[in-house]
Amino acid sequence: MPTRTPSSTPTPSPPRSSKPSSTASAPPAPRSNAGDGLPPNLRRTTLRPMTLLAEYDEAWADQFATAAAQLRTALGSTVGQIEHIGSTAVPGLAAKPVIDVAACAKDLARVGERDAELRGLGFSYEPAGPPGRRTYTRVVDGVLTHNLHVFPAEAWARLNQRILRDYLRETPDAVREYGAAKRQLAADGLSGFDYTAAKTAVVQRLTDAARARLGLPSVPVWES
Repeated sequence: MPTRTPSSTPTPSPPRSSKPSSTASAPPAPRSNAGDGLPPNLRRTTLRPMTLLAEYDEAWADQFATAAAQLRTALGSTVGQIEHIGSTAVPGLAAKPVIDVAACAKDLARVGERDAELRGLGFSYEPAGPPGRRTYTRVVDGVLTHNLHVFPAEAWARLNQRILRDYLRETPDAVREYGAAKRQLAADGLSGFDYTAAKTAVVQRLTDAARARLGLPSVPVWES
């Protein structure tokens, strides 16, 4: 009897999905600048846009005092002085509503040993922060509220941040000049790094004046 060759069974085609193909181009997500001007690891969409500039608020001094007391407990003997720096430390000066705290440490490595205590207060270490210091940030409900900058003791006396703060506190004309420059940049719609870059010239000029008063030479500045 002749051998029958089995007929080949056609392979069924996979069912078509009613969903759009995953290779279809999706419209680009809108770009968010909520984290512009922050360390790279803070540029997240989870950060809500904060007010770029606010008029001076007396509550800023109280917010610093509260944070400083908490940090003193957390850091203990690893730091000496804890001071309020940045524009929120200058009465009458418009500022981004973020409290900048400076602390002086003999040994930055010892401060790093307190990172767990700082995390308990909501302060996260930022490895991408400026060199020569330890930088921490506190974010509450998606909004940056505090920066902590821990500087080595040998740099403390000549920190531009402290020198400029003291000069502004004692020089009303400088406060008016700096405040007017900030308001103009805000009115021009600048934010993030564009805002910072645009105000560098006035910050440099004021810092030079502050350092000259102390007999110190000019050094480049860049505010973050």
